[in-house]
Amino acid sequence: LAGLMRSHLFALFASMAHGVQILRHTTNITIDSMHAHGGIFKTPRIPQQILAAAFNTPVTVSTTASEGGAWGMALLAAYSQWAQNTTLEDWIDNTVSTTQQALTLQAT
Repeated sequence: LAGLMRSHLFALFASMAHGVQILRHTTNITIDSMHAHGGIFKTPRIPQQILAAAFNTPVTVSTTASEGGAWGMALLAAYSQWAQNTTLEDWIDNTVSTTQQALTLQAT
């Protein structure tokens, strides 16, 4: 069963990995690391390790990564309602606590 689930996860990330490979070859850029978020990362380590292997790049996932999309939308909504005469970057730096733990896994 573990092998079947592993193949499903690789299939899930395959199209993104293909896009990253094209990006690397057509632009000659180097991707040193990636930060990932989404509901799949509520399961610790396993999807992160497979993503790192698929991208051949270290992948960092924070402890709140499974809430990334909703958190970002909530920040944008709050910014649009309460931030006056400031940039989004400055508002986040001065208003939002972003201290959180994160784990980086290397490609294997």
